[in-house]
Amino acid sequence: SDDVKANVVATVKKMKASYGAIEPDQLYRMLIAKSKLAVTLGGLILSNYKATDFSVVQWARMAKNENKTVRVWAYDAYMNNVELVKEAMPKSLMIFDSAWEDTRVFASGYFESFEMNTDEIIVIADSNYADVQAFAKKMIGKGDYDMEVMLTKLSQHPALSIQKFVTDLMLAEMSDEQLLKMERFFNTLLHSVNQNRVAKTRTMMLLKKRLENQEIAKMIGRLATHHSATMVWADKEVYVEMMAFIAEHYAQIELPLSMVEVEKREVV
Repeated sequence: SDDVKANVVATVKKMKASYGAIEPDQLYRMLIAKSKLAVTLGGLILSNYKATDFSVVQWARMAKNENKTVRVWAYDAYMNNVELVKEAMPKSLMIFDSAWEDTRVFASGYFESFEMNTDEIIVIADSNYADVQAFAKKMIGKGDYDMEVMLTKLSQHPALSIQKFVTDLMLAEMSDEQLLKMERFFNTLLHSVNQNRVAKTRTMMLLKKRLENQEIAKMIGRLATHHSATMVWADKEVYVEMMAFIAEHYAQIELPLSMVEVEKREVV
């Protein structure tokens, strides 16, 4: 009952001198227990331990704790041990995967000044939380990342929100020159049949809008040639529209279809 819980908490508070007798591993197990009483007691005891009594991965998991005292303790551990956080990358980024908004806000502010590589930024972007995706997009805009690797990995994510995130990056950020460097990515993505449907459809619509660029038209001609035999019916209409445009404007580009003049007859 609540009365029993209150009595236990009061008793533990009086035993502060004995807190050190609990091993860090035992305390950590209390903090991640399903018992709310165990978590509450762990939160009382935790302030008597140093951050280095635990690993960075354990800090990240504590930052997801339902007890705000525990979460704040974890934030302080991150703040006061930047070098340890950097050494533990990319595992340090586990903190972003939290249902608690205050933790995600802390993580975004904390890591904003970090220089990250492509694999690390992928860890952040590979999130179902819209605010974390927004932070990843902001970081991508400021950094120099391997977009082909990033988009290829993220496009394989089954969540529709991640597939939308991938194509949003292309729609908002990528110039024609950058898109031309992505041919291998497009080839992989468009080769999928029923997987990655959102990313695939939005990518085709993006390429359709860029057909005024002759080099992109040539790339689409190569993609269409490669995929014409395996494309699903849902894709054929867009492919045919693109190829018809290319045939009309760039007759020299080879395509896996030929335009046939239809004889017009008067209806008698």
